[in-house]
Parts: sequence; structure tokens; C-alpha cells
Amino acid sequence: MRTLRGSALIGTFLAVVLVSAAAQHAVAGDGAAGPTGQLTGRVTAGEGVSAPAPLSVAIDDWVCGKDGSIADPSLVIGPTGGISDVVVTVEVPGAPPITSMTPAVIDQHKCVFVPHVTLLAPGQELEVRNGDPVLHNFRTISELNRKVNRAQIKGASDTFRFENPEILRAECDVHYWMSAVVVIAPNAFTTVTGSDGTFTLNDLPAGRYPVRLWHQKLGTRTVEVEVGPGGGRLETAWSADNAG
Repeated sequence: MRTLRGSALIGTFLAVVLVSAAAQHAVAGDGAAGPTGQLTGRVTAGEGVSAPAPLSVAIDDWVCGKDGSIADPSLVIGPTGGISDVVVTVEVPGAPPITSMTPAVIDQHKCVFVPHVTLLAPGQELEVRNGDPVLHNFRTISELNRKVNRAQIKGASDTFRFENPEILRAECDVHYWMSAVVVIAPNAFTTVTGSDGTFTLNDLPAGRYPVRLWHQKLGTRTVEVEVGPGGGRLETAWSADNAG
């Protein structure tokens, strides 16, 4: 479970982003003005899903740590079973785009990208820093956005913008185990689960919607949720049987 199934997972996400209105006929809501509610939820690890082994470290151990000392950030399960870094997208027809986000920064710290998953609005500035006293590079793998490949010495900082909704991967070629995920959100009803597996989305129009769940290791799932004026709740366990 070391590598991202890049092209397959990115392709799945693109299909979601580009889905036609006809394919959304099962959705009851239409994104029009009316009652809105808050959707809260939690994604947990089900049967057969467990955290992978620590990462293998072969170089620069004086900065990166000894072999086996770095937890694999591609699948993190909290002490109560919550899965972090699940991308949650509620497919609301006519949903507005994200118009503002908190400043986005990825740091390279002890040979790990921090945070592992970063959520961006289309066109939002992303700052990438190197806080380590060793050479890193930031290289993206994408289909809908320009690819970047920037070497960074200690203390370097570069900014990038990605205009098109997509889930892309970033890697460091100097340290082969380093990877990150950058999510350019398709709409305002997109978020990422926290360390306890929970998420919150506000101001969803009342209705029944498909919710697309994407995870780097587990793949993609779609579940349905009902959102009323009083809100909605989604609790789902991701088991090996329903991993996409």
C-alpha cells in the first residue's frame, strides 16, 4: 500500500468533476435558493483496513530519521478509528465554486510534506517551503493543470497556482518516500476529514445528494445523504470490501 494509484484515482475524480447534469438526475436538490442546513459526518476504518507500515528511509537519515521512524501519511487512522485526509465532495447541481480559502502552505519537514493533503480553490496561491537543511524538490503529477518541478534548497519558498479542479499528486525525487496530495476543489461543498475522521460542510441547500469520498489508498466511494433545514449527518465505515 505504498504507492498512489495515480492515474486511476485521478481519472475517477475527473469523471466526477465533469459529470453532466443528466447524470445527476437522482439528486433531489437543485442548488436553488431555499432552506439550507449543515452536514456533519465521520469516516471510520472498517474491517480489513489498517495503517500501513512505517516508511523506508535510505538517505539523509541525520535529518529524516532512521529507517522505520516515519509513519506512512498515506493512510492515517486515529485512536478511535477515524480516517484522516478523506476528500468529501457533495455533488449539488449548480453548486457555487469556492471563492475564498485560508492561506495554503506545504512545508517539507523532516523529509515529509506537511500537511499531507491540501485543499485549494481554483486559482488559489499555494506556497511550498523547504524547512529542512537538505535539498528537496516539489514535482506534481496532474492531467488538467500545468506540471511543476522546482528544486528547493534549505529555506526556499515558491508559490504556485492551479486553475482547474483536480486531485493531483506531488513528490520529491530526492527522497522517494515523500508524497503529498493537492485537491483543487470542484465546488464549495468540498472538504477533507480531520485527524479524527470528522468533517463539517455548511449552507447546503435542502435535498438528497450523492457524496463522493476519495482517499489516496482506499480509492473512491459514493454514498447518499439527506440534508434538511435542520442539517444532516453521514456516518460511514470504509472496509476492505468497499474500498474502490
